[in-house]
This record gives sequence, structure tokens and C-alpha cells, in this order.
Amino acid sequence: MKKIIVGTLLLISVLVIFCNEGDGTIYGTWILQADKSTDLVTWRYRHLQLEIVRVDSMVAIVENWKHKRYGDYVDSVAFQPAGEPAIFNESSPLWPENWYMGVLTDPNAVRKISGEWVSPQQSLKTVEEQVVLVSQGKTTIRTERLYRVEEGGKRLVVEEKRSSRPTLIKLVFERYPQLTD
Repeated sequence: MKKIIVGTLLLISVLVIFCNEGDGTIYGTWILQADKSTDLVTWRYRHLQLEIVRVDSMVAIVENWKHKRYGDYVDSVAFQPAGEPAIFNESSPLWPENWYMGVLTDPNAVRKISGEWVSPQQSLKTVEEQVVLVSQGKTTIRTERLYRVEEGGKRLVVEEKRSSRPTLIKLVFERYPQLTD
């Protein structure tokens, strides 16, 4: 009898954690709202669907860039908040976050990403360093992002600051599927 009670309590605890994961937290699937974001010349580029998931103690960020004409491109990273930077080898020359200029990734370079919780499960700051190819040669771009949940978990705002650009890029996402009140 005790095993049944303990098992039931354990199951309820897991279900509560699972059900609350996408409700008000940073975790979930998010769709870019271009009209509420910094003008990113979205007619030229792909539409962005962002997925943020927890994998054990790590955070994974999956960017799915969709384009009717050119197909989809998926870019993903995973890192341990407050841990050592995660290092990834680049394999594609495509840099999907290339908003304004002809910038490509160096397919032989590495990309580093680290992050830390500003507010657990609600706000996350990441720092990414990546070697890119520009008309003058290779350069390293450092990108700082602040991911912040707003409106009770219905909206995600990402503020992006790059070493190559003095202006802040603001991306506004809505949760998909939209939570109901």
C-alpha cells in the first residue's frame, strides 16, 4: 500500500512539473511577431520559430527558420546555465541571423555559447561568440541576448546586442499554441 501511495505521489509530482513547464516559463515553442519586433527585413529572410527546452540540467534553444521558397533551416545549441561555455563546430556557411549584410559563418570555425539565469525559468542571458566571414575577411562577433517571459508566459521578448552593431535588436515572440486564460 505504501508503494502505491509513494508511486502515486511521485507520478503527480512529475505531472505537475510537466504541465507547468510551458505555462509561464521560458520553455516552449515561440513564433516571431515581426510587426512587433525590430524591422528585420523579413521579406528577405525566413520566419523564425523558436523552441526552448530543458534537457536534464541543460537548456536547448532550437531556431527553426522557415521559408516557403528556400526551405527550412534548423540551428540549435545546448548549454549548462552558469557552466562552462558549450563549443560547437560550424558545418554550414549559412548564418541565419544575418539580418542586414552579406555575412556567412566560417564552416571550419567553432561557436561558443554560455548562459545564466537572470530569474530562474523566466529570464535567461546568453553570450555567443562566432567567427564569421565578411568582405574584409574573418571576424568574431559577440552576441549577448536576454530572453524574458512577459504577460504571464504568453510573450517572449529577446533583446539582442551584437559587437558589430551599436543598436539593440528586439524580437517579440508569442507562445505557440497560444495559452488560454
